[in-house]
Amino acid sequence: MIVFWGIVGSPWAQDEYGLLFAEAPEVVTASRYLEPGQVAPASMEVITSQDIRRFGWRTLAEAISSLAGFQMTYDRAYGHLTVRGVHLPGEFGSRLLVLIDGHRLNENLQDYAGLDSDFPIDLDDVARIEVVRGPASALYGSSAMLAVIQIITKRGADLEGVRLGAEAGSFGAYQGKLTGGLSRNSAEAYLSASLWRRDGRRVLRFPEFARVRELDSQDGRRLFGRLSFGRWTLLGAFMERQKELPNATTAVFGDAGTLFHDRRAYADLRGEGSIGAWQGNVRLFWDRYEFSDRLPQLDGIVNRDLWHNEQVGIELWSSRQFHAHKVLLGGEYRASYYERMDNFDRPGGAVWAKNAHSSHVFGFYAQDHWQFRTNWTLVAGLRLDHFTRTDDTPLSPRLGLIWEATPTTALKLLYGRAYRAPNVFEARYRCCQGTWIPLSGLKPEYIHTLEAVFEQRLFSHLDFRLSGFHLRLEDVIQPRTQAGITSFVNGIAVRSTGLEAVVTGRWSELSGALAYSFAHVEAGGGNPWPDGLAHLVKARLAVPVWEEKLTVATEAQWVGPRPTASGGQSGKYFKLNLSLLATPWPGVELGVSLYNLLDRPYRDPPNPPIIPVEIPQDGRTFQVRLRYQWP
Repeated sequence: MIVFWGIVGSPWAQDEYGLLFAEAPEVVTASRYLEPGQVAPASMEVITSQDIRRFGWRTLAEAISSLAGFQMTYDRAYGHLTVRGVHLPGEFGSRLLVLIDGHRLNENLQDYAGLDSDFPIDLDDVARIEVVRGPASALYGSSAMLAVIQIITKRGADLEGVRLGAEAGSFGAYQGKLTGGLSRNSAEAYLSASLWRRDGRRVLRFPEFARVRELDSQDGRRLFGRLSFGRWTLLGAFMERQKELPNATTAVFGDAGTLFHDRRAYADLRGEGSIGAWQGNVRLFWDRYEFSDRLPQLDGIVNRDLWHNEQVGIELWSSRQFHAHKVLLGGEYRASYYERMDNFDRPGGAVWAKNAHSSHVFGFYAQDHWQFRTNWTLVAGLRLDHFTRTDDTPLSPRLGLIWEATPTTALKLLYGRAYRAPNVFEARYRCCQGTWIPLSGLKPEYIHTLEAVFEQRLFSHLDFRLSGFHLRLEDVIQPRTQAGITSFVNGIAVRSTGLEAVVTGRWSELSGALAYSFAHVEAGGGNPWPDGLAHLVKARLAVPVWEEKLTVATEAQWVGPRPTASGGQSGKYFKLNLSLLATPWPGVELGVSLYNLLDRPYRDPPNPPIIPVEIPQDGRTFQVRLRYQWP
């Protein structure tokens, strides 16, 4: 007989204070079960809801960009993350796996996850973010190549009431939000809804092109819910965003009718329980993603894309302690039953692409966490997947040797092989009277990563981490045009070698971090890789000024020069943010943030390279946030 146990007793329900201030903070993403971070087979960091509030981060990409080795770029349509110097032009986060409470966010058409304003949930609904650097396909399958980012959402017990929120900021930005939370015995409920808009910059200057005026607006809405009752938890979210595109050269440059439209929804039902000594988990899920655009052409024709993907699936995994071994077994099935990619003109009725497909993925994985000596642990994992889309069966191993030299010192030696299967766009897209065709024999791309991590507790409130890594991407999937025909092919290899040094500290209400990362990135033949970030320096500090009623937080980032696709280098820049968080009365919270406080101009490389110049970024901006909660 299977006896399920509820969310309150699960790893997902651990108290945030205990996670942060215990002698051995515990995490779940590295091994799919709760374990001390010191013995987790990965280089990890945790961002808390308190960090998000204090530093005024507005998007997931901004929050992740505060960490060593990560850097956000923005092309005026989507936010992207460079990881350990690696960022491949034309990809939409396909080599990062993003999870929300275990639900896979990367869709099937382009492996797109959404990290900026197109992220499905508001950061106010996030309890904490766990970031695992390096390959993790041994547990999570495709796309878990450079990192896994898991968002763990808030529960009804985190709110216990109703909260109204309002925000206003630069460029006509505003947001309104209503959130409610309730916890009674074994039942919990959490629900939030928000509407937002941002007019954007009035003028954008693109070298080699004309100025663009009032074409940077975006607006959207979000809905998120979480319901737990006894042994089961139901989660769901909906997001819709429309963004004007000021810099599309596939359309009329500077046309006010150029738009991107993203829509996302998912539902996830999870049960947790035990079968004897085995701790079991089951997830049933549904996911829907839609994209459309409007691209005016020179002849008055409007070209349109309509893309639509829907998936359902089931995943089961279970763990058990056998003396010195902790064994994890699991399996996953995903059916992508609707994969539609159409392109056509209006008016005129010309149809350029009409793609309708379906595909299935089967995956099985196992991991053994073996403590073979008192202070020595060996972690070995393996996953086998099969894709009907390309008839490939990738094998993903991982190995980790962990030495806890003292209760405050750990050394980790880590190896992993991960992969990304060709997505639907790469493997099956046909368009434009045979000038865009899929290539038979397209294979997954792979990454091999070797890393050494040294972790040391300094005194009682400081932690130091030093990581050295070498990664190699092989058979990278890229478009190639020959004789007027474009296809995706397996091409170059990319290597990145570097290190990360991080000091983090927390003492009472005082917290901060200082990080430096270096990466040397090159393509096959030793050529510099475009947008290969070499040097990053980051610092942040939150200081309570008046007991717990006023906190001042500052964040600084120095970004070194980057090679560009044209063979030059983008300029280095320094950015300073300042935030104040006040709770003057019970139930009232006021936040004020200034971004790019020194008003330093800087640019980001385009992604995809839709124009042959860098993208201008915002100067000094501000945001004001007000929250009122009762009872």
